[in-house]
Amino acid sequence: MITACSASVDHEQKNPDPTGWRMSGGGWEEFRKQGDATVLHEGRPTARLAPRADSSVGYGTWMNSLYPFPYSNKRIRISIYTRTAGATRRADFWARVQGKGSPGDGYGLAGKFVRLPATSDWQRHEIVMDVPGDAQWVQYGIGIAGPGMMWMDQAKIEVVDESVPLTAGLRSTLTAGK
Repeated sequence: MITACSASVDHEQKNPDPTGWRMSGGGWEEFRKQGDATVLHEGRPTARLAPRADSSVGYGTWMNSLYPFPYSNKRIRISIYTRTAGATRRADFWARVQGKGSPGDGYGLAGKFVRLPATSDWQRHEIVMDVPGDAQWVQYGIGIAGPGMMWMDQAKIEVVDESVPLTAGLRSTLTAGK
């Protein structure tokens, strides 16, 4: 089994971002991501995404982009733990497989957005999808628009066998015509 986990956030470093993680989205500059040693998950510090000011109109996402080669022609499960507080406009966890001509903000070859409640305690979410041989990227992350905050921990991607069902409602060009 191939497994790739995001690194734990090291709050002692000047740049707490795990390798490969970056801010994106149309309003990415309106949001700040940082390590949070006050909100713990299973006793560990977490990562927080929140607007820089009280009123935010854009959408910001903290995302990871991976080369698809270890996952090509395989089924993967991407999972993450999230927590939200006062995210009244929009908060989500998402994952997608991007092809050469995929739009930068769409589902690509396969993808799913999971809407999160405005306020929630820690919850585990997962998206299961197939990665075709011509995939260019596997991407996943958390996003928020408007007020509120969200936290994440234990982002993980793993290869699973085909007995694990695809996520319900998954948008995919891979399954078109099947």
